Amino acid sequence: RTDQQVKIRGHRVEPGEVEAAFAAHPAVRFAAAVAQPDPQVDGAHRLAAYLVLDGADLAEVAAQVGAALPDFLRPTHYAEVDRIPLTVNGKADTKALPEARPLGALTTAGERAPETETETTVCELFAEALDLDDDEVSAVSDFVALGGHSMLAVRLTGLLRREYGPVITIRDLFTLRTPEAIARHLDDHS
Repeated sequence: RTDQQVKIRGHRVEPGEVEAAFAAHPAVRFAAAVAQPDPQVDGAHRLAAYLVLDGADLAEVAAQVGAALPDFLRPTHYAEVDRIPLTVNGKADTKALPEARPLGALTTAGERAPETETETTVCELFAEALDLDDDEVSAVSDFVALGGHSMLAVRLTGLLRREYGPVITIRDLFTLRTPEAIARHLDDHS
């Protein structure tokens, strides 16, 4: 294997392959894909994309390019930057890049706030499980768009079961996906 490959959720990933997919988009001037330690899962990594854009919307570019990538190659975290800092060797200086955020957390502004007590609690548990600030999770935030995956689904399901009992499964979480839908399910079943 080459030294550029990293393991993301059990798959060997070449960041250059992700960079090439983003660089092919007409609105992307430069892209850097970086494997970062995942603070929620010991020993695991997550993929972050740093993009220099030509006036395009980050969420739209991420959705368009991400739709064409297999799940394990799709970055979970993004940041739009003015330029990609380089090392003396001309490679992307990943240590000088800002913190990337989950795509779903970048788009929560203006989305519906939680309205019921259950929705509020579910939003708080989403934030806890996904290591986000409470204001980065709306009632209609999508679990996967917030960086959720199977290992984090186990964590969130555990938090929900501690609060509401065994009325929700990991499958329910991936079917329902939003705090709004999960809260309705919990209210109906507990």
